[in-house]
Amino acid sequence: MGVFLRKLKHHLLPRKEFKLKSKSYNLKWLGSRNGGFYFDTKRIETDDIVLSFGVGTDITFDLQLIDKVKCKVYGFDPTPKSINWISKQDIPDEYVFYAYGISKESGDISFFLPKNEDHVSGSLIGLDFVDSITPVNVPVRCMTDIIKEIDPIKVVAVKMDIEGTEYDVMNDVLSCLPNLNQIAVEIHERFVEDGVSKTKEMIAKLEVYGFKLAAISESLEELTFLK
Repeated sequence: MGVFLRKLKHHLLPRKEFKLKSKSYNLKWLGSRNGGFYFDTKRIETDDIVLSFGVGTDITFDLQLIDKVKCKVYGFDPTPKSINWISKQDIPDEYVFYAYGISKESGDISFFLPKNEDHVSGSLIGLDFVDSITPVNVPVRCMTDIIKEIDPIKVVAVKMDIEGTEYDVMNDVLSCLPNLNQIAVEIHERFVEDGVSKTKEMIAKLEVYGFKLAAISESLEELTFLK
């Protein structure tokens, strides 16, 4: 779906929840046009960790963040093409890749690959653009198990581009990572039933934890929240 159609779709829906809470934020875009987010690098220090869920074949956001801050970025993606692509990249020492995804529960679950073989992003949800007939099994872990390998105290920011699963895992992310000060998430409400309501609920939950919407991408799908 092109940027114009996505913007038109969103403007036809109630978007009151997308009102910025402050005009004082001046965040910079990190990453490629289609794989980036607005982010506040001033909130991240060298010893901090940023979790990047949903890698695909575009880690420009991760690499630019490392270049600017020299922090550690941990990337997660169970997609076969992503795992193969990452294995061929010359990545810096600050970048660590985990070949599994995030979900509500840990285990091996069905993952739907894109119908178009030239595409990378699949989904844990049976969507229109994926092959729902021949899924593959991929490993996923819940946030509680992920932090068994990662010091949750050092995690200060999270980026999520996980094709609709963001609605299922946001509660666990917020409850398991006490020092989060920044969350960047691509919303996929067009992919899920009652997506607009789920976006509203997610934003309300973020506000309960003290996060305010600080930046919105041109497509209205990449949202950045600051605490």
